[in-house]
Amino acid sequence: MNIIKFNISKIKIDNFSPKDKALDLTIHFNDGANKEISKIVEINDPYTLSEFIVSDIRGIIKQAKGNVVPITITDEEELIHKISIFFSKVADKIDNIKRTKVAEGYLQLIREVNNMQLKL
Repeated sequence: MNIIKFNISKIKIDNFSPKDKALDLTIHFNDGANKEISKIVEINDPYTLSEFIVSDIRGIIKQAKGNVVPITITDEEELIHKISIFFSKVADKIDNIKRTKVAEGYLQLIREVNNMQLKL
């Protein structure tokens, strides 16, 4: 029985909604071949969201390879921690956008969030 190892190489924000903290993400990962998925998620709890993304990718790989194949990731806790820090920064920037009351700098804040990505 083969053990499949996967890693997440990049998480990129394609779009977001400051009202409900919804993010449109592209997640790049490798399970022997480079792949990417798109997800729309809410960023209420960064750590829980990070765990969800890792387990969701694990589920996608299991479904593609067969449910009996064990799937592992190197240093999963550290990966989840790095992803949750990234989502915390995104949530802070979105909160800054929501608090902005003047037009000056507003578009720049939006561009900053749309250009955020995490390379692992």
